[in-house]
Amino acid sequence: MTVPEELLLFPFEFCNAQYQVIFSIHENNSHLHVHILVNTIDLTNGMLYNCDMHNFYAIRDHVKFVLQSYRL
Repeated sequence: MTVPEELLLFPFEFCNAQYQVIFSIHENNSHLHVHILVNTIDLTNGMLYNCDMHNFYAIRDHVKFVLQSYRL
């Protein structure tokens, strides 16, 4: 399985250029895994990311939405 080139943009769409991102994409059992590490300091205002459960679920939903746009 090869990684679709447009999928390489996913972490940047996910973080909306507000946070520094490093990521890895690999195949595992015939499907892709995306691992994303995010610096929790907002590059636009220097504030620390608020990681409460509400934001966790919002991120999860956003990830699902972006991945669906890639049909994954």
